[in-house]
Amino acid sequence: MASRKVKNHRILFQDKIEDNSSKKFGTGKYNRKALDAILKCEFWVEEQIRELYHVEDYKELPVHIDVYALMDITDSTRQRNAIEAQLRKSPSPKENFVNVLMGKLEELHHLNN
Repeated sequence: MASRKVKNHRILFQDKIEDNSSKKFGTGKYNRKALDAILKCEFWVEEQIRELYHVEDYKELPVHIDVYALMDITDSTRQRNAIEAQLRKSPSPKENFVNVLMGKLEELHHLNN
């Protein structure tokens, strides 16, 4: 068996490696904590809409409330009006849902800023 000499090779990296864990990612607009909270809010909204409209399957939901679009509305009155417009045909009372969602949107706003 022939023996071969192996030279030790080193790879040196000149550039600094940055820790991007605290930087915003995804859409570039929201941090990780905010994205997690938005996702939880979206699931909550979907469940509440199922209850408001008495629907079992999410594919049958008659409305979709876009949490991201609501977060882009800076005026709380306009946010409330947008939510209520989506739910105008709800067979169930919607006031409690709207009030709780407004509180969640406020929390999301604070998380992201």
